[in-house]
Amino acid sequence: MHIAAAHPIALAINQVDPSEVERERTIFREQALASGKPAEFVDKMVDGRLRKFYEEVVLEEQVFVIDGKTRVKDVVSNAAKSPASPSNLPDLSVSDWEKALKRLRLTLQRKWPLS
Repeated sequence: MHIAAAHPIALAINQVDPSEVERERTIFREQALASGKPAEFVDKMVDGRLRKFYEEVVLEEQVFVIDGKTRVKDVVSNAAKSPASPSNLPDLSVSDWEKALKRLRLTLQRKWPLS
């Protein structure tokens, strides 16, 4: 349910396309320089905006939609403490999750058509 609501593009920070990160970094740097802030603060501003970017697009960094305050990686970590739970997220790409979600939607549409 979280993935359907939050639309992550990667499961972990290291899986985000480096060209996407560099594009965002360039945009954030231009915005920071245009704000008129002293140059020594620009890098800190860019780093803060990149952290926010990761919180929006990386599954593990996103705030869990069910409670609105806990990060997904913390939810998984807490669930892993239960003996019956897996210890981490399945090693699937975002496109795998999207395919699974698409199959689920098709199944639901067949069972309960909206027409």
